[in-house]
Amino acid sequence: MAALRALGRLRAPSEVLAGRWLRLSQPVREKQWQPDVEYMKPYSQAYLYPTPEEEKKMPLVPWHDKDPYAQKDVSTLTINFGPQHPAAHGVLRLVMELSGESVKKCDPHIGLLHRGTEKLIEYKTYLQALPYFDRLDYVSMMCKEQCYSLAVEKLLNIQPPIRAQWIREPMTVIFFFSRCSLSRVLQMLTNNRIWKNRTVNIGVISAEDALNYGFSGVMLRGSGIHWDLRKSQPYDVYDQVEFDVPIGTNGDCYDRYLCRVEEMRQSLRIVLQCLNKMPEGIN
Repeated sequence: MAALRALGRLRAPSEVLAGRWLRLSQPVREKQWQPDVEYMKPYSQAYLYPTPEEEKKMPLVPWHDKDPYAQKDVSTLTINFGPQHPAAHGVLRLVMELSGESVKKCDPHIGLLHRGTEKLIEYKTYLQALPYFDRLDYVSMMCKEQCYSLAVEKLLNIQPPIRAQWIREPMTVIFFFSRCSLSRVLQMLTNNRIWKNRTVNIGVISAEDALNYGFSGVMLRGSGIHWDLRKSQPYDVYDQVEFDVPIGTNGDCYDRYLCRVEEMRQSLRIVLQCLNKMPEGIN
């Protein structure tokens, strides 16, 4: 009975909203959001995309639906290129500072090939000293050996057999270009959009700068300068073979690449001429 009397003292069914008792006779706005006063205060007198003049008149911070642009400090990346790298193969180290794919700074570390070669060959004969020059560039050994051999022959005022001179030329060319296949390089790179984006108008060097900086080889030819020691100062039997010297027009990386490709074709011409003109012999 006590429980029934307690239930009788309860008010009519009601709902609690914002800490108040509301009778069913009052309209209950169930589907209407009742914002909190403190919540709405920052949005009073809000503007969408206010102008600078309107922002000065507004008592509160203007409201934007876009985050303001944040100033960011662009940091560069420093990487170490070489000497243990397929493109450096132990002869060069470059500490490069990159911003994206642009090289902003480069610190070359040279002298990695200084192995005391001159001191070592002081106690060797001319023939015994020859293998030391294989180590100067182990991917193009014959080129270094030929330079040393030409120097010794000039020093001793001797002339090697003509057959030996004809053998030298194709061997030097074969060793120099044996690391690549011309047809595969042409097919993969020459008209490749990505390759051209990374080489056309990149690293442009004028003919004047190339001369002032003391460039040689394909760096000079890529800038439009007709320069090749095999033509200007021929050695061995280069004066008896026919070949063209390719030169560039723009002086960029793509021109230097095209010069290298054409040099491979000319090297094939030289090899064929050497094989045809080489005199007969036992060895």
